Amino acid sequence: KESWLLVKGVKDEIDKVAISPDQKQIAFTTYRAVDGDTPDKVEHVAQLFKIETPSGTLGEVIKVGDCEVRCTGLAWRQDSELIVFVDHQRGYLSNSASISAETIFDLPIKSMRFTFREITWATNARTILLETLQGDGVRYMVYDFPTGAFIDVPDSFSGNSQKKVSWLQDSRLMVAINQPVVYRIDYDAQSIEIDETYDLVAENGLTGFRQLADGRFAFAQMHPTDPNLAGLYLLTSFSESPERISGMPVSDKTPTTVFWTPNEGSALFSLEDQSYLAAADGNLYQFSQFLSAVEWLPQSDAQR
Repeated sequence: KESWLLVKGVKDEIDKVAISPDQKQIAFTTYRAVDGDTPDKVEHVAQLFKIETPSGTLGEVIKVGDCEVRCTGLAWRQDSELIVFVDHQRGYLSNSASISAETIFDLPIKSMRFTFREITWATNARTILLETLQGDGVRYMVYDFPTGAFIDVPDSFSGNSQKKVSWLQDSRLMVAINQPVVYRIDYDAQSIEIDETYDLVAENGLTGFRQLADGRFAFAQMHPTDPNLAGLYLLTSFSESPERISGMPVSDKTPTTVFWTPNEGSALFSLEDQSYLAAADGNLYQFSQFLSAVEWLPQSDAQR
């Protein structure tokens, strides 16, 4: 079954979509490139909008603000009261009742080669994790709202575009490149220090490592030749061995992002122009649509 949502009054291409955790608001961005003053110049028109959906029906489309080049990193806070987003110059915050956005920070680096791909909130609701593309790879930093400090996440650089850093439920950071390392944030010293290191080493690297809502850990491991090693894994405790729940195609490439369901241990991923659903029952389903973003609806495994 396919569902199509048509938004009246918005003519530009819809770029990003973010559904609030309480499912009562939808934020989305639009983008349009237009000719500039000279033949070789292109102007960018990017905007952020919100729609209220309190009763399951679409409300009025509200323009929140304009962005420099593109609006990226849409991230609702867990209580659905605030949404943060960035462009190529600044970071912005809008509350659920507002029809505008306020500037909360200037980016530490301003360059067309420096963009934010994803933002996620810590459960303490005071800190966000920013995933940045900086030309030669992916780097991570956190922004602390009370102090206004940017802090680089140590040892988090990745020379490819795979996601390597995520929040744990206790607002510590998990960095998983070849093995999982947990970092804690010292807000007074404005530093990030190693807290725990786990003896779980993946020869070909860990991809999509994250903690699920039920407390378990999930990750993907690729292998170029051995189908018995390539797969999706669940880990209940670091004192136990991971459980392989589904196979993955053998490949010397890795998926850019693994989209895990919140609780069930199923995942969507794209690999070499093909997309797959690795179900919790062990089956692997292939389909042709390439995935760049997925929004899981809280009460089902449906995707938007």
